[in-house]
Amino acid sequence: MYTPPLYLLPKDKYYISAMADIKKLKSSEISQIASPLLKWLADMNWPVAKPLAEELVFFHKELIPAIKNILHKDNTNNIWKYWIISFLGNRFPIESILLLKEELVEISRLTVKYEDDELLKEIVVEIIAR
Repeated sequence: MYTPPLYLLPKDKYYISAMADIKKLKSSEISQIASPLLKWLADMNWPVAKPLAEELVFFHKELIPAIKNILHKDNTNNIWKYWIISFLGNRFPIESILLLKEELVEISRLTVKYEDDELLKEIVVEIIAR
């Protein structure tokens, strides 16, 4: 029985050395740990976040299901959505963006209440316009 490589996940927000192991993962392995990996992008001020995003951008196809869950309207963490879209989605090829179209259109209709909402809506409108 195959066990997803959860041991490769960063241990804390300073665990940049995890990138060496993550670079070695296959697409199928990234798919299996996409959700826990993306949790490390909830705050791009964490030292591990930007190097991780740099690696994950190459696995856009494998990340789509997990990103759809993050972008879902029931998730109210709009700053996390913003980081995901600005550091990953902004660099994804158009075919992956199209797979997120439903979620992006929903976000573009967001009623802005807070600054986080405004930032999120702006980046989504930019991506939709591509």
